[in-house]
Amino acid sequence: GKNSEVRETLGDWLQLLLDLARRPTSVHEIVAKAVDYYGYSDACKTGAAGVWLPLDSELEPFVWRVKWPADIVRRLGIYDGISISDAEGAGVLLQQMALEFVVQDLRHKKAIAFCDNTPAVSWVTRMASKRSRVGGRIAKGIAVRARNRHMGLPGALSVPGDANKMADVGSRSFSAESGFLFSNAELLSYFYTHFSLP
Repeated sequence: GKNSEVRETLGDWLQLLLDLARRPTSVHEIVAKAVDYYGYSDACKTGAAGVWLPLDSELEPFVWRVKWPADIVRRLGIYDGISISDAEGAGVLLQQMALEFVVQDLRHKKAIAFCDNTPAVSWVTRMASKRSRVGGRIAKGIAVRARNRHMGLPGALSVPGDANKMADVGSRSFSAESGFLFSNAELLSYFYTHFSLP
């Protein structure tokens, strides 16, 4: 059918083949020499957020956050076709996009995001999703963005929720119920006083 997953997948493969024919893939896009940046990513029913830190390349540490639109908040609240894992996966994709926005040249760079949602980590690690069509699209988006920027395929690692506090505070900073309702300036002030960044 016109809107089937099989047709969509075959179309993706065709685009991939055409792109590979246009530009060879550097070995540094497949196997990284080092991890240049690492960060933490989180999403909840109200938004997504993350933090990026330097490892093998220079980077001024930064925090980002995105408030979900009202329809996404509503659908997440009643489990209407969007799961919290889908939101967490979108958070990992947004994490990569935030790094792209700040670092202009990501050629042959490697970035790893820590996330406390195992399905989202699995989608990024395996670049596929068995059960979630949204997860598969998120993995595809991450791979295409990395290829377009000539960067090493981004990685994701599981981290316990307690170790993901920086991203957790940012993602929950849109709701008074969470105890972290912050303006941008208040969020940065909270970070300066509660988290020790390099």
